[in-house]
Amino acid sequence: MASTTLRKSDPFEAILIEMVELSRRKAADYEPEDTNTKGLLPTNFDEVAREVPLDDYTPVMDAYTMTVRKLKRIGHLLTPGIEASNETLDDSMLDAAVYAVLMLMLQRRPEDPRIAALKALGIEGLV
Repeated sequence: MASTTLRKSDPFEAILIEMVELSRRKAADYEPEDTNTKGLLPTNFDEVAREVPLDDYTPVMDAYTMTVRKLKRIGHLLTPGIEASNETLDDSMLDAAVYAVLMLMLQRRPEDPRIAALKALGIEGLV
């Protein structure tokens, strides 16, 4: 079996390391690591999905929306003559990649049993 240790000397793996570092830095702004038990507790995506006044708007859809927003920004920055004034093109590309991974993580995430219990009681609006 191949090693799962990432190598900074490999250009692809070096970007994956950057993605992990970026994700950890940004996640700290949303929820302390010690209060988020393996992604089962509510996340920023869960909270936003509850706030959006659309039926069936899910955390996966919210992550998709964020990914598309970054891709649109990247498309704009790739236009000849356009230069980023705040967030670099590389930063936007890393953000889009991280959002895509978060979207997959949310899609694969098992439902928190506490949330399932509340839904079974008809208290879905609070979760």
